[in-house]
Amino acid sequence: MSLIIASNQPNENDTGGRDSSIFKPYSFRNDMSSTITLPKNSQIALQSAKINIDGSIILGEGNKFFYVYFGQGIRPPTTSFNLLDNMEESTGYPIKVFFNTDTKGKIASSPTEFAVKIQEALNLYIGHPQLTNRVVVQQEFDGTGSFTGYNFTFGSAITAQNSGAAAYQPDSFIPPTDTATAAYWRRQRYGPIGADNSPGQPQKDPANALTPPAWTYAAVPLGGTFEITLLRQRTQFVTFNVPPLVNKLGVCTYDILNAIGRNAAETGKLVVGLSKSSTEVRRKSVINPSNYYSVASSNSVSWIPAHFNYCCWVDNQTVAAPVAGGYRVDGQLNLSQSVVDSVDQGPVQVRETYRYKPRFMTFEYWGLAATQSDFNAPVDIYSDLGPQHRVPTADNTKIAFIEFRVNAEVIDVYIKSAGLAGDGSNGVYYKLYSHDDREKASDQLKPVSQDAWSMYPIMGLNNGGLIGGELTKSIDIINWTGANSNYATVMTGAGGVGDNDNGRRNGDIGWVPGIDRTTGAADFLTVVGGGWLFPKEPGGYMSWDQRCEAEGQAWRINDLTQSPFMDRGSLIYTDLTAPRLGINTVKYGTVSGAVPALGYDLQKPVLILQDSTRYSPTEGAGFQQVFGFSGNPIVDTFTLDAGAVNFTQISTQIPQYISTKSIFVRVNNLTQNSTNMRAGQISKIVGHLPRFVQDRVNAAGPLYLEPTNLIYLDLNNSEELKINSLDISLCYVDEKLADSLIGTTIVVFHVREKP
Repeated sequence: MSLIIASNQPNENDTGGRDSSIFKPYSFRNDMSSTITLPKNSQIALQSAKINIDGSIILGEGNKFFYVYFGQGIRPPTTSFNLLDNMEESTGYPIKVFFNTDTKGKIASSPTEFAVKIQEALNLYIGHPQLTNRVVVQQEFDGTGSFTGYNFTFGSAITAQNSGAAAYQPDSFIPPTDTATAAYWRRQRYGPIGADNSPGQPQKDPANALTPPAWTYAAVPLGGTFEITLLRQRTQFVTFNVPPLVNKLGVCTYDILNAIGRNAAETGKLVVGLSKSSTEVRRKSVINPSNYYSVASSNSVSWIPAHFNYCCWVDNQTVAAPVAGGYRVDGQLNLSQSVVDSVDQGPVQVRETYRYKPRFMTFEYWGLAATQSDFNAPVDIYSDLGPQHRVPTADNTKIAFIEFRVNAEVIDVYIKSAGLAGDGSNGVYYKLYSHDDREKASDQLKPVSQDAWSMYPIMGLNNGGLIGGELTKSIDIINWTGANSNYATVMTGAGGVGDNDNGRRNGDIGWVPGIDRTTGAADFLTVVGGGWLFPKEPGGYMSWDQRCEAEGQAWRINDLTQSPFMDRGSLIYTDLTAPRLGINTVKYGTVSGAVPALGYDLQKPVLILQDSTRYSPTEGAGFQQVFGFSGNPIVDTFTLDAGAVNFTQISTQIPQYISTKSIFVRVNNLTQNSTNMRAGQISKIVGHLPRFVQDRVNAAGPLYLEPTNLIYLDLNNSEELKINSLDISLCYVDEKLADSLIGTTIVVFHVREKP
């Protein structure tokens, strides 16, 4: 029997450097001046090892991603936040957060660098207009300066875009006329976006298209005008690549005065509303999400093929009686939404494909309680609003404006009269629809769910069938309170480094050395139907639903929209027996308080760090120890700060960088064999070095490792074996070199004759 000692260098105290020579700490050779003879039928075992690990944070198979959730909490336990019985009642969905690692699984060299990586990942994937670029992750230290964990902060303040505006008040940001350069948006023009008239063709840049669009858009200080001037049998739609509507009391207002006339002969068909964005043009050049088909509903309107989360529309066609679906035409103001309805099966030819997907549905606002609507009859755009009011008013003027208001999960719709001045300056606001959770769920518009967090303005005009009057019709967008303050700003000049709005470094957020991002050509094939920044570049904003589509995971959107809370045909809406009695027991989350302390009352962030049955699907999550929440797979204890705008949570334990990337020792030039089933090959591995040892959970720095039981491998030598060198390497389970090792490596082998 004999011991064989091998090392990559003579200085055992060297624990910091990497040798670039052949004597690397993870791959080296030791030569002897003379040979040694091993007896026949010898065996070898790993006796011990001393290694140095550089402290890098290496993600193995068990901790490559985690999930983040923003919404109402799932019980148990029941708290003021955890009020839902299951995920099917939630308007949110767990968001999978990935990290980019090198080929060895390394993500960071230190906790400081790791904090930056966590922050970048959360800001990239969160996909919420109030939270994007507001997530901050910082290190926490005790009184002695020792690292104790991480502080996770989700900021949700609303702030002004312009420095001269009042703090915490979102500006009205009128979508600008399309420009040839992008002073704000890197490689992405911002302004109007629409599909051209050729089916299957990509949308065109209105300024430079070979085939000009059939509409125009021009922005002026008081609004932006969308206009058609010629007879158009196909509805013309326009949306905008602008920041999405702010989630806290965001407002979108349309002026429809120049789209309507005194009667049907002078009025064009019009539709205005809010829609989430998509990643491509679908079906007859209309910008639609992948899970939406306009004619899948019995309530569908043929001239509105575009997707709207919420919309108001008017048809000038003269019809004696209400058409199928319950809505009217000939000047009636209709309110519709895109919602799943398992009762309405739609046309036979698309029934199986779109049965449980959102479709165009009308909503009867005139049959609601007085707290929800000011009207007990449908609004006629040709008639004065006063007589149509539940209680006749003195303002006997026609409708002029349509306004959508977002309050977290609540959407309200208001209209405003033209007033005696005729331009709305002294008009009166009326409730077309206002949410009241005391009323039954079937009488509510759907909540603003996660797939609608990022909504954009969209307008449509159609003057086909107009038999008299002026063909020119237009709609003005006069108010858009976008989440302007959350975007990452651009530094001018060629090359350079991007930064976000408050000066925090956020890594590479879109700049490429040598390319001037302020003058780069626009790519309208990448962000269709709205967007924020150039999403396929680092730092570019992509909403949750956009990312699901882009990554081939649209089924996650279907999971959310098919849940009973979102399904107006489900029992939660139609059950008239106790205990529900037709009342939706799930409340919509809102914001409350006064600025700047304008906070969410029911919605909070949640970190899901291990596969959870409460928050599902969250398969494969594995970050409890790494984030410092050992034994706490669901972190739902975020608290609001004194300003009521920042959700904060600190690690409950010191993060433990326990990696599943164990290290193995190989002797490459001897005749032993082992089997690596994970790598699917015969190996030269002789022993295993677990990354964690006793109470040294972080397993960084100098580590002395000694197996409890020696495992001997046959050298399969039927005769004596003479050797004068050993080729040694240390690897991971995939047989790739363990290049996280630094300094000096010492390994000791025990060789014996087989008993």
